[in-house]
This record gives sequence, structure tokens and C-alpha cells, in this order.
Amino acid sequence: MIDYIDLSCLCKDTPFLGNCKPYPSRLNEYGWQTYTLQGCKEMQVQWRDDAHWLRIRGSLPYFLKGHNFTFSRAEYVESIELIQSLLGVGLWDAGVDAFEYGAIVPVPNPPALYVKNHTASPKARLNENIRGKDKGAGKWWDNTSVILKMYDAGKNIQMKQGLKAREVIAQEGYDSRADYLKFEAHFKKPFLLNGGRNILAEDLQNPKCIDKLDDILIQQYKQLEPMKELVKPRDKKNYLALDVVVGEYAKALMNEGKPIAVAKRELYNAINQAECLSKPDKDARKATIRRAFDKLQEAEQSQWDISSLLEEALHKPI
Repeated sequence: MIDYIDLSCLCKDTPFLGNCKPYPSRLNEYGWQTYTLQGCKEMQVQWRDDAHWLRIRGSLPYFLKGHNFTFSRAEYVESIELIQSLLGVGLWDAGVDAFEYGAIVPVPNPPALYVKNHTASPKARLNENIRGKDKGAGKWWDNTSVILKMYDAGKNIQMKQGLKAREVIAQEGYDSRADYLKFEAHFKKPFLLNGGRNILAEDLQNPKCIDKLDDILIQQYKQLEPMKELVKPRDKKNYLALDVVVGEYAKALMNEGKPIAVAKRELYNAINQAECLSKPDKDARKATIRRAFDKLQEAEQSQWDISSLLEEALHKPI
């Protein structure tokens, strides 16, 4: 489903701003006048009179419904048409400068465990970010073109919504006793998804485009790696004293959401910092550590992999 969106377009006619509330003057700079358009939640509206350029930013589900637990294609159309009617301008040919696309995934375990047990694939070149105030309930990974977000959707609802709003959301399928994980991609350069061509607001209501976005979201998820448990050795030759120590150390870091590669790197760093060792000594000890890590085996499947659950959530009729 679509969530946050950033639209811009050249307007032949001046939009009607009587339904908008002006922002403080400090935000009106570089020729832009900034306003808020009130729905269930606010959308930001910016207008540059000298260039006749309009920009609209915010969460469409929150604007239309006050929550983002569900948001159908029909509701996307309804939200754009509502904004059009309030501003008196057409928006279907507006360019999409950024947007979020994601899915709410019911999960069998506490969402924080899925968040903790996901890391970025080394090939993905994503930076991992964690906010302390999320207290383990959310994490995101980003680069210059995308931000991947994973968080506890149920906790988000509990924190942001009052009792009456939660009752409304419950009518759309939300169960306060269930666990929900949200995975979404914030596309900072949408044209990269369309062969270098701009995506328009109209495109995002096209069923073929939605099917394509479903596939893209699944591919984005594959840039992450769910943690796998370590398999205990069956051969005592692979369970020497050093193997036990290395295995337990790796397991301890994995319990903190860090991959095996981090455990190896930290031990290498400790060896490199030992001033009493010569370079050949350091190389020999790192070789010993490397052989111990080579013996570690991960389970074939991860219990934290949501691939099938994500596909099911995306293809569920709304």
C-alpha cells in the first residue's frame, strides 16, 4: 500500500488555498509559501507563485483515514480526488518525487524479534540505523535511493491512536491481541523504478503498476538477511575448546542482532591492537580464529524470514 507521498506539478491555475492553514513565516522561504491541508491528519502544501509550482507532501492514509493499517487502491484514488477538490487543481499528472510502499505482515512471534534478527546483506550497501526511542521496535536501512523500514506496526498503532481510533481500525481487521510487522520501502528516486522516466500520481492507481510495486517490495526485502541459528557440531573434531569459545561468542553477538561477520571482525580487531604481537604473530592467530569460524554452520532456514508472509500480505484481497 501507498503511505507517504511527495507530489509536485506545474499548475496553469492558482490553487485555492482557503482550505489551508499557513505555516509560520520562517518556513516560507526561497519563494515558497507553506501551508497545511487538514484531513484526518495534515498534508503539507507548498506553493511558489512566481513559478506556478505546487508541491504536496504527507501520508495519504493518515490524511484520508487517520491511520495506515490498511489503504486500498480505491482509497488512494479517493484521497487524491479529495485533495484535488480542496485545492481546485488537477493532480493526476503530478510527478511523484518520493513515496513509500509497504505491507502490514501478521507474524507468529513478537515483532521486535524480527526487527532484531534482520541485517542488511553485505552486497546491498545499506547503512543500518536504529533510534534509541524505538526501544528495539523499529530499524531502517538506507542508501542514496531507498530507505527500508521494519517496525512493530501494532505498537505504532497503540502509541499513535486513541481508543476510538483503535476501534475504527479494528473494524478493518486490526486485532490488538495479534502481532503485526510492517515492512516498507521509501523510494527517494522513484524514476529509477520506471526506467529513468518520471512516475505520475496516476500511475500509482494502475493495477499493473501496483503488481510491479509488489514485486519490487519483495526484491527490496531480499536486500536484507534474516538471522539463522547456529547448528551444533556433530563431530567432536569440530568442537575443540576454541570452537566452543568462538561459537558462544558468535551466538552472543547474534542474540544482539549482529551477524557472524561482526564477531569475526571484532576478534580480528582485538588481535590487531595487541602491541606485543608481531605481524606474523597476528596473522597466525587470525588464521586460527578464521579456521574456527569456518567450522560454524548456520541452519538452512531462518525462523525470522518473512518472505512467504510478505507475499501473502501483498496478495491478500482488500
